[in-house]
Amino acid sequence: MIGKIIDNKYEIIEQLGSGGMAKVYRAKDLRLERSVAVKVLKEEYADNEQFVNKFMKEARADAMLAHHNIVGVYDVGEQEGLPYIVMEYIDGPTLKKYIEQNGPIEPSEAVDILYSVTLGVANAHKNGIIHRDIKPQNILLTSNRVPKVADFGIATAITSTTLTATEEALGSVHYVSPEQARGGFLDERSDLYSLGIMMYEMLTASLPYDGDTPVAVALMHVQNDVPSPRRVNKKLPEGVCQLVLNLTRRKTEDRYQNAVKLLSDLKLLKANIDAQIKPTYGKGASGGGKKTSPGGKPVSGPGRRLAIFIIAGVLLAAACAALIYIYEENSKVAVPPLEGATISEAKEILTAAELDYYVIQFKPSAEIEEGRIISQTPAANQTVKKGSAVGVVVSSGPRVIRVSAVIGFYEAEAVSKLTKAGFDVSEIKYENNSEYGNGQVFAQSPEGGTQVVEGTKVILYVSLGKDSTTVPNLLGKTIAEAKTLLSSAGLNLSGNITYEPSNSYSAGLIFKQTPTAYSEADKNTEVVLVVSLGNLITKTIDYKVKSADVKVEISLQDKDGNYISEYLSGSTENAGKKITVSVTRTPGTYSYVVTENGIQTDSGSVSF
Repeated sequence: MIGKIIDNKYEIIEQLGSGGMAKVYRAKDLRLERSVAVKVLKEEYADNEQFVNKFMKEARADAMLAHHNIVGVYDVGEQEGLPYIVMEYIDGPTLKKYIEQNGPIEPSEAVDILYSVTLGVANAHKNGIIHRDIKPQNILLTSNRVPKVADFGIATAITSTTLTATEEALGSVHYVSPEQARGGFLDERSDLYSLGIMMYEMLTASLPYDGDTPVAVALMHVQNDVPSPRRVNKKLPEGVCQLVLNLTRRKTEDRYQNAVKLLSDLKLLKANIDAQIKPTYGKGASGGGKKTSPGGKPVSGPGRRLAIFIIAGVLLAAACAALIYIYEENSKVAVPPLEGATISEAKEILTAAELDYYVIQFKPSAEIEEGRIISQTPAANQTVKKGSAVGVVVSSGPRVIRVSAVIGFYEAEAVSKLTKAGFDVSEIKYENNSEYGNGQVFAQSPEGGTQVVEGTKVILYVSLGKDSTTVPNLLGKTIAEAKTLLSSAGLNLSGNITYEPSNSYSAGLIFKQTPTAYSEADKNTEVVLVVSLGNLITKTIDYKVKSADVKVEISLQDKDGNYISEYLSGSTENAGKKITVSVTRTPGTYSYVVTENGIQTDSGSVSF
């Protein structure tokens, strides 16, 4: 599990511990950037519907509670078939570990711890939840030593199976109430009994009962009165010890009847550790009832009477077990099919079958309408006990996801990426493209980054490579002819046409082109043309300088009426000097002007 990312939200960092039915990991919440604890059901219990149901029952119970002294539940889900619970991460030890390292704990500190734990338990009782498995292993201490109660609901799953000499069973049976050991009715007072055993352990760093098997320890709870902690440590305040005795009476009616009265007495002890606490039962003040040895075992009496007592207890337990078996066989029911039903419909169906339900998770689905059940655990028609809870996975409707950007990807890679992300990639169009190579995606619809419903069709446009053509030979053609040829080849005529003289091509005919004829070019490429102005002819213009010390300029007028200097003397000329200028032009008649020091002195025309 280390390094895995669960449901794209929680990265497993390290294993924190392992219990009877689950492993606990520290993980990083990738969305909120915080540490969380993730409890995952062990694989060997994944197919056991009773364990799965009770595991999810814990999640439901914890999720109902919000209290400073209860470990918070953030999320539930399933990863690779294993249910998990995401909880508040507590960065301190369990109370069990704290007792082992620091016990016995000073009475005042023990009272403070029990007071905080009782606040959490009282909150649970107020919400109709009985813990059933209170023990120091299920009390977590923060770095500031704030106690928090954890693991609501697990004890039922463990004690509903045969007790075996496992570490988990041994760890729980030391704290069970007599009625729980007998398999009797449990209420808030059962939790208070467990609190009393836990207080005894804090004060003495020991347990009132110990035995070779869980059954032996359970019988001690049923048959014996818990001794006063003062038998282990005579210096303990009398009021603190009386509080332990009040909590651990064998008969529920002789204990504190609720957590409110317990909190009241704890407040007295918090204010004054030597305060007197009244017994809840007359004989309890002196530790009455059946006498026990300091180790919690019965004082030896006549062997015959003891043997009869033990045999009677064993026979009673066997009879109870037989009755329970008969009862269970007569209280089973087939799980009705729920898939496709709404929550309200499922609730009505299950109520009629004397079953309960819980939501495992809300899961996106493109096929199942929002609010309807996708799947159920246990499956339809499986036989379970009446009163069992059926877990359902409910559709939250189509998942909204971001379209992956795949432009530049090759076709197979793009299809794989989009398909894995939940998109329909059934339509692909192939076109020529000059920017992307053959097989590359050059466009997509919807565009990458768009938020759409899962299962949306994404159309891909895949390049067939450049769409090239052969450039036609335009030399010797008129512009009109060139336009026709270029259009047929899928090419465009550039608007930048230039005109130049040519001795080889008549005026109006193309004598240069770019790209060159018969070369390969992308379609829609612009072809640049140069058109002939005709052959070049050379003529001379003769001029005799009229004034002395003047600069002479001879300018020829072009077809647009602009004068272009053909001759400009580099220095002043003398009067009477003859100047001959050679001019080369295409056929036609051109006019010229002669100036001396900028003043016109002559003009004329010349034909080419």
